[in-house]
Amino acid sequence: MNIGMITLWNESGLGYLSNHIADICEKNNHKTFIWAHGGEIKKTGEWAHSNIRENRTLFSNIKPSDILNWAKENEIDVILFMETPLFDIVKFIRKEKFNTRLFWFPMIESVKETDFDDAFLFDKIIFFVKAGFDSFHRRGLTNIYYLRYRPSIPSGTQKLDKEYMFSHIGGRLGVKGRKSTVEVIKAMGMLGEKSIVSVQVGKDKLNT
Repeated sequence: MNIGMITLWNESGLGYLSNHIADICEKNNHKTFIWAHGGEIKKTGEWAHSNIRENRTLFSNIKPSDILNWAKENEIDVILFMETPLFDIVKFIRKEKFNTRLFWFPMIESVKETDFDDAFLFDKIIFFVKAGFDSFHRRGLTNIYYLRYRPSIPSGTQKLDKEYMFSHIGGRLGVKGRKSTVEVIKAMGMLGEKSIVSVQVGKDKLNT
């Protein structure tokens, strides 16, 4: 099966998730094609891939006809929309009656109320978070699937010294504070532990 992915392809949460999914697909004898959008696109080391289509514009500027041509050229059977639904592209592909399945992996924190209206256009909407699945289920959608997913955690325990450093990557703090950076800082302060917090916003945004 030929599987296309419209995603970020860099050192970000979505990038690592997409990289992992692509790796799983390849190991199960499927061929993957990456439509990498956004400013930074990795192509070396663990990001090396034989089928990367670079599009350094924002996803909102991707032309539906370009996606359709890419899917036709590579005979893509399934297109995975990673986080962003891109309904203009989905509607265009449906209108052109191109025979491919369309899957959406939403980030539930950024789903808009209007997204529910067109969600039926996807063959399958796959959730890694049960709360997201439940919210769509309550709307009566049946094209949804809950997939339990988590990164590998090393087995065994590790003895820690009394004083240790805790690292937390806050980025831009996430949509609706989903990274809980402020809470992490407060918790570490209550424990009296040292912590390193990496964020891309000013201290005034942390409000601690």
